[in-house]
Amino acid sequence: MDVELIDRLIDWLAFFLSQQDFGWDWDSWTFVSDLPNYNTQKVFVKNLLTKCCNLTDSKTFIENLPDQLQDLISVNKRGEFKYINENKDNYDAQIILDAMSSRDSKYPNSLYL
Repeated sequence: MDVELIDRLIDWLAFFLSQQDFGWDWDSWTFVSDLPNYNTQKVFVKNLLTKCCNLTDSKTFIENLPDQLQDLISVNKRGEFKYINENKDNYDAQIILDAMSSRDSKYPNSLYL
């Protein structure tokens, strides 16, 4: 199957599961945790679980999964901004990021110039 089709299937299935409150027989998928990391079934389930985490409160979602599937995903929603101090004199990215994360902008109109 084409990779693009697999990605679309994952997107659709994650959306479908989110509409069903993620009610699924997850125990029937625990066998994939014993498969090698490059196995297509394991990669599919891992990507699906990650996509589901993006659609809901990831902590609650992971806690409701079987232990074998919990080990497949790691949720790190903190971004990595390694070029944040580049051109420090004319670069207000840190201020913008802080304003966006606090939702209380010091520069309410300047972000949309």
